[in-house]
Order: sequence, then structure tokens, then C-alpha cells
Amino acid sequence: MFNIKEIKNKINSIKNTKKITSAMEMIAFTKMHKIKTKILSSNKYLINIQNVINNLLSTNLEYKPKITSNYNYNKIVYLIISTEKGLVSTLNINLFKKVLVNINNHIKLGKNVKLILIGTKAINFFSGINIEILDKINNSNDNLSPEEFRTIKINQIVKNIILLYNNDVIDACYLANNKFINILNQTPEIVRIIPFNFNKTNINNYYIYESDIIGILNKLIYCYIKSSVYLGLLNNLTSEQASRMITMQLAKSNCDNLTKELELIYNQTRQNNITQELSEIISGSIN
Repeated sequence: MFNIKEIKNKINSIKNTKKITSAMEMIAFTKMHKIKTKILSSNKYLINIQNVINNLLSTNLEYKPKITSNYNYNKIVYLIISTEKGLVSTLNINLFKKVLVNINNHIKLGKNVKLILIGTKAINFFSGINIEILDKINNSNDNLSPEEFRTIKINQIVKNIILLYNNDVIDACYLANNKFINILNQTPEIVRIIPFNFNKTNINNYYIYESDIIGILNKLIYCYIKSSVYLGLLNNLTSEQASRMITMQLAKSNCDNLTKELELIYNQTRQNNITQELSEIISGSIN
């Protein structure tokens, strides 16, 4: 038989949980919209850099930087961006599954695959897999603000990747992260950022520049890689908050359903107790 006091305590506990999930939902919603506004501008900036690089390469066909050459690459690194915290449903798992499929396909072709990991969840997951990890970075063990993380850490990552490429440690780099489509849709995405995907364009406007083309292209390509990583991080952060918001909505809905069920049980138990007490009173008076 149910105890009325225990049922009441459970109802109160679930209501308190609902308050917490509601607060977490609002926080995730606010953070998501704050980050989402930066994605559009960052995406436009990246596209403009790509157009400028393609323009310069198309007008100077005699010069082709190594980093823009598409050849058969055998030493590949995956830069994987995950979340720092949980409560994001299957967001990380879907990304990791897609990465593993791509990695297995490369390994079957005899290619050497290495990893650079950003985010605690990626570090925890891929540390148990027999693949070499060149670097792993999280933002949970230091006091860097989000803005400092995006500038200092990304600069460090990009410099390391270019250094590895110039020293022939790697031939190609793939960026793997969750792409934010909308609140209900976050898609795992894998994009090659090295070598640069050069597309020859029909030139309508020629750029006039004072410095040498090698210096300009190297600077632009560095900005392109940095912007790609930054945009990947923004997409992943927005996807994280959107997924957490949906998870908290489901948790809040479950709290409502459990509260209704327990309140029904509470009322039934209370009515049964009243009926039993009345029966005992009536039986006592008759005797």
C-alpha cells in the first residue's frame, strides 16, 4: 500500500526538478541565440576569404602554394570538436559515429590517421580508441572565458596544424563538428580544410596588391583555416545549446506526466484511507 507522505515527497521532488529543467532550458535558449548571431557573419567572412584566395590563385597560375595542391594524401588528421558537458541527447554520438566511418574508410585505403580533439566528450571517447592523438584541448580545467578560448586556443590549434603540414607530418586536415541548421536539426559535418580546395574562377576584377603574392596567400590561408575552425566551434556551441534546450523541454514534459500520475495515485490512496477509516468507525459503533 502506498504511503501518502512518501507520495507527497516524490511530487514535491519532481516539481523542484521541473523548476531546475525550466531554468536550464531558458539558459540554453539565451546562449543559443547569442551564439547563433555570430554564425552568419562568420560564414560570410569565410566565403569572402575563399573568394579572394581563388581570385589571387586564378590570376597567378604560375604560383601554386603547397597547401592548395590536391594530390594523393596519405597522412590525415581529424580535428574533432565536441561538447564540454552532457545533457545534449545524441549530439556527440552522431558526430563520433560519422567520424569513425570516415576514419575506417581511410584506414582501409592504407592511410595513416591521427586526431586533434577539442572538448571533454571527444577526449573521453577517442582516448579509448587505438588512434594516435596529436593534441587534445578542453576548456574545463582553466579559467579562460569563451572569447579568450576562441582567440588564444584557436590560434594555437591552427599554428600547430600548419606546422605539422609544413613539416610533412600530415598531408590533409578534416574538421568535424555539428552544424547548426535550426533548433530541431543539428547535423554532423566533416569538411576538409587542408589542402585548400582551389576553384579556378572567371576573373572580372583584378586585385592590386603591394606585397608579394606568397606572403599575402600564406596570410589569407592562415585566416581561412582559423575562420573555418572558429565557425566550426560556433556551430558546435550553438548545436550544443539547442540540443540541451530540447532535452530540458522533454525532461520538463516528463516531470509533468510523472506529477499527474503521482497526484492520481495520491488522491486514490487518500480516498482509500478515508474510506477505510470510515469503515472502522462504523464497525466500531455497531459493535
